[in-house]
This record gives sequence, structure tokens and C-alpha cells, in this order.
Amino acid sequence: MLPLPERKIKRRIRVRNKFVVYRNMNLLKYINIPVLCISFIIGLFAVYITVPEKRKIIIYPHKDNADIIQYRDKTDTCFSLKEKEVICPKNKDEIFKIPIQQ
Repeated sequence: MLPLPERKIKRRIRVRNKFVVYRNMNLLKYINIPVLCISFIIGLFAVYITVPEKRKIIIYPHKDNADIIQYRDKTDTCFSLKEKEVICPKNKDEIFKIPIQQ
């Protein structure tokens, strides 16, 4: 039976030999770099073409969602609505018509 220090040396040699074997295996000899780059670019282009279009969802305000949802107009101004009941004026000159944003 060998003394303890010699066993440790043998184990180190075995570990080194395995490391040397793994280090000497050059994986780049199995990979063709130009083909890898071209196939990567083709894959990115295929993903770019097949992405579905963004859907625009229009939500109209009503009393159930008026205080929950925040809206954005064409000028990128965010606003929310608060419901308030008012009495309509009898004089038609006091009623203003606000045009819809285009």
C-alpha cells in the first residue's frame, strides 16, 4: 500500500490527464463558421418576416371602465375620465360641439 502523499499525487495526475484530453478536443473543427453565420442571419430574417402584425384594440369609454382605464389621444397625451352628471342648458348657444381628433 502506498503512503498518503503518493496517492494524492496519482489522483492529481489522473485529473490532469482528463483535463488535458478535454482541452485538446477542439470543437471548432466540427463547426463551419461561415455556414453558422449565414444560417443565423437567415433564421433572424425568417423570424422577422413571420412576426404577426400588431393589433390595435380600441376601447370606448363607458360608465363601467371610465375610472379604471387611462386613454391616449393622437398627440400622445394621456388622460382619464370622470363621470359627472350635469343639467343641459336651455340656451343652445351655451352648448359647445368639440370636434373629434383626426
